[in-house]
Amino acid sequence: MLKLFKKYIEEKNKDNENRDEKLKTAVSALLLEAAYYDDEFSEEEKIRIIKLIKNRFSLNDTEAEELIEIADRARNNSVDLWHFTDLINKNYSDDEKTVLMEMLWETVYADDVLDRHEDYLMHILSRLLKMDPKAMIAAKLKAKS
Repeated sequence: MLKLFKKYIEEKNKDNENRDEKLKTAVSALLLEAAYYDDEFSEEEKIRIIKLIKNRFSLNDTEAEELIEIADRARNNSVDLWHFTDLINKNYSDDEKTVLMEMLWETVYADDVLDRHEDYLMHILSRLLKMDPKAMIAAKLKAKS
């Protein structure tokens, strides 16, 4: 009986680690999508994304670069953003989604230009993340300042 319980706990821990890695990938993929959306992925945007994911997930430079590569492949292989936002919706609180929206806005503003396509994407993402419009605007203003 003790072996079965131990096995159950080990499998649960493995599932949680898998979920955490998938969430990190989903968040990073959305940040990359925000950076690429205006067809200009600038060095400033890349630096900002690396900084954001290092801070958010407590990663070192190498881990952050690896996560970016994994997320970029996931983003390129995905047909839409729903897959990423659905995972986030199932696992993040409203407060965590607000922090994510702030990160997305910081990425968009990294090059000091808000392109109309980027603004459009941010509104789509806020709806996909089932965010209150006021929270989305507050995140925008916080990131902009």
